[in-house]
Amino acid sequence: MKQPTAGDRCPRSSWAIDANLSTVDVSAAYREMRSEELKRAVLDLIIQEYTDKSPDHELSIDTPLLSGGIVDSDSIASLTELLERTFRVRIPAEEATAESFETVESIAKLVDRHSRA
Repeated sequence: MKQPTAGDRCPRSSWAIDANLSTVDVSAAYREMRSEELKRAVLDLIIQEYTDKSPDHELSIDTPLLSGGIVDSDSIASLTELLERTFRVRIPAEEATAESFETVESIAKLVDRHSRA
């Protein structure tokens, strides 16, 4: 994966990487950018697959999915398969828990952890 350099632009954003940032700062900024993009992609996937897409469905990265009734516990297996296909990761069955699937943020962390494995 290409490391960002001074002047690189963040996809879907207007900010550019500051030429005065150290390598550590650039790496941290890139990880944060990647994390936010992953959360947005997971959120979009949940909205597309598990809601009626009506305007009254306001979802955010910390909306409770299971306890909020958006995704039910029976859907964890199919959601796991969808995440694996979409993000080309392998999620071990023992990690496909209610806690891992409670919010978009927890799902994004799970996907991120296995995309680097």
